[in-house]
Amino acid sequence: MFEFALIIGAPLLFIVWLAVLAKWRVGLTGLLVFMPFAGVFILLSNHNPLLVLAKDILWVVPLYLSLFVFHGQQLRSMRVSGLLLGALGFFSAIVLLQMLNPQLSSISVGAIGAKVWLFYIPLLFVAGAAVASAEDLIRLNRLMLAVAVVPCAVGILQWIGSLAIGYQATFTILYGAKAGADATQDFSSFQYGGTMFRIPSTFSFSTQYFGFVLAMLVPCYVAMNADPTPRWRRFGKLMLYFVTVAAFLSGSRAAFVFVPMLLAAIYLVDGKLTGMMAGVVIVPILLYFSLDVVGLNPLKVLTQTQNLAGAYGAEYASSPFKALAQFPLGTGTGMSTSAARYGGTDSASFLTKLTYSVESYYTKAIIETGAFGVVALLAVFGAMIAETLRARAVVRNPALKSAASAYAAFIIVIVINCAKGWIIDVDPVNVYFWLFAGFGIKAAYLDRAPARQPARRRAATGYPMARPPLAQRPR
Repeated sequence: MFEFALIIGAPLLFIVWLAVLAKWRVGLTGLLVFMPFAGVFILLSNHNPLLVLAKDILWVVPLYLSLFVFHGQQLRSMRVSGLLLGALGFFSAIVLLQMLNPQLSSISVGAIGAKVWLFYIPLLFVAGAAVASAEDLIRLNRLMLAVAVVPCAVGILQWIGSLAIGYQATFTILYGAKAGADATQDFSSFQYGGTMFRIPSTFSFSTQYFGFVLAMLVPCYVAMNADPTPRWRRFGKLMLYFVTVAAFLSGSRAAFVFVPMLLAAIYLVDGKLTGMMAGVVIVPILLYFSLDVVGLNPLKVLTQTQNLAGAYGAEYASSPFKALAQFPLGTGTGMSTSAARYGGTDSASFLTKLTYSVESYYTKAIIETGAFGVVALLAVFGAMIAETLRARAVVRNPALKSAASAYAAFIIVIVINCAKGWIIDVDPVNVYFWLFAGFGIKAAYLDRAPARQPARRRAATGYPMARPPLAQRPR
């Protein structure tokens, strides 16, 4: 099997690299299309390390080489504040220095940990270079929205299949013997007047799928408010409802907290209080309808989720202080990173010896990088929030302002989510977080960016011919 995959994969890798090195935007497009489906190959390969890294090997590495080495002049359009650059540099330096920590179990753990912490940060600059005009932003947003249809539909169908023929039967049909431990965490579920299933959709586990649907609320909102074509705006609104339902049926209880939080944050940052008030009515209806149709007791789900959040909240709030008292100087990069298990070391056993939860991203940061590291991480997050909010404030075009608001709100909500878990560590949020930050920062300069498409293409897509494409969008 491995030899067959190698025979097929080597020529594919060569072709992809040639295409991306010649035109770096192909790498970004390929990444956005491939990433939501990479989990299928990971599960079918029994988590083969090469396929776990497939999106990076196929798309991210050649994208970085092409843009940063061969087309570096295109990065000049991405302007990042000195505060954010300084925070990123400070944090990166600490992560790399912690690879020399004497408590580090092996160099492979340090390398994997550094990759998880730092590898996707350059996507911030890739995003800025990729949107030279508002047309580019809309084009990428349409791509993400179109791709999102499939994972959301698959996730909902997996839930329907689990109801109709059984949870184990459905996923055994899809993944065979790998359906248990890999796809569904040993078919784990929750009882809320009915069974809530963990749904991976096209990802390798349910947390990734939840991260995906949460992120896809952003392109839905951008399409609704910023796309120049009426049919795409209607599609964006329809997808917002579709993605919200998919999130509630993902099997992640975090969806009941963070989906409403993100939608409220977007409308609040965008200054659309009427939209937020409408969401206060619509989202609970969607939630109630979604749970009731699949046989769950909505009130029981919400009550137990609230109780669980309260119990976990106390632990998550205290665990960073416990970690700080125990590891003020850190234990080394990667020591509490789940992906370090691929390094074949005992970093996982290190975590089992701790007497408190390490689910908080900030607790993880302290354990690995110490007090200086978590301060640097908070500086990065604070600078990113400030930068995206500043960009949103200076944008004059109402449509672009709505897009910038969605990106800023997503960054804020993920930073809040980091107090609860490591969603920013795993696909696909590790990619969308930095891309959306780059889009949000670059939005400040798109008001003044000239349209670049030929007139015949602008006419075909609905873009105005003389002004930036969002300035005179049809109503």
